[in-house]
Amino acid sequence: MSITGLLERSRTSFGVAIAADCLLVQRWSTGDGKGGSSETRRQEIPPGLLSLSAVEPNIKAVSTLAQLVERELIEVGGVGQQVALVLPDLAIRAFVFPSDLKAQPEELMARMAPRLSYPRSEARMDVWQAPAGWTLAAAARNVVLRQYEQALEAVGCHVVLVDGASLIPIPDWAEAARERSRVSPDETSIFVQLYPGHYTLSVMRNADMLDVRTKLRDSGDEARIAEHLLRLPLLFGAEECDRISVGGQGAAGVADSLAGRGLAQEKIQVGALDEQAHLAHLLETLLRRL
Repeated sequence: MSITGLLERSRTSFGVAIAADCLLVQRWSTGDGKGGSSETRRQEIPPGLLSLSAVEPNIKAVSTLAQLVERELIEVGGVGQQVALVLPDLAIRAFVFPSDLKAQPEELMARMAPRLSYPRSEARMDVWQAPAGWTLAAAARNVVLRQYEQALEAVGCHVVLVDGASLIPIPDWAEAARERSRVSPDETSIFVQLYPGHYTLSVMRNADMLDVRTKLRDSGDEARIAEHLLRLPLLFGAEECDRISVGGQGAAGVADSLAGRGLAQEKIQVGALDEQAHLAHLLETLLRRL
């Protein structure tokens, strides 16, 4: 899903992903048929430059972030181009609405507004409806989003697509769950992505997404996260989870804790452990769809 629009189709696309302590830029070039190639570059973000929030401005000095982005965009030929922007999860809010709710975006915004902690008039939002009928909605406060856009505009780029990091895989998960539901009814799945200061999880039953939530975390808290994941299905009327997919910083520790607490090994999937590899994959996934 996107918050700001669609990138014009071209043979070469550019993306920028921002995290708490680093940024990635990527050039994606389409090839013949379904093939293609990418080039990704990483840049450290100095401590204190970003303070992630869905309510307050995130960037202490937009000009400094612009310089960091420009340094890497130059290397991939992306200065002055249209770009897709991947925001940190903590900079946006996401909500899931069930398939039996047939509502227009205005009504969805009215339902989201009490949980945004800022006036609804200051929100930019978009929705994505899954083939199964449920709706994923995301909102970003304009003052937050504009800082990131301004950093890219300062180097001549035009931001034409914005997405939240952990929202990008959801359409693929939804399609895979829809396929599995044809042979494995009543399956409850949890998808978890771990970052240094937070983790985001999505809960699905068959082809229906039940919840998307982002939680803060501390270092060395893998056992606590595992306990949270094991309790989570009870909130949705399931005794235990049939599938937990976990990736990111500390994923191996979470997987070990899940197994140590009795979850069958075949129900645990471990994805990429490296944040750079994760963000690069998100960028490529996003740019492939354009």
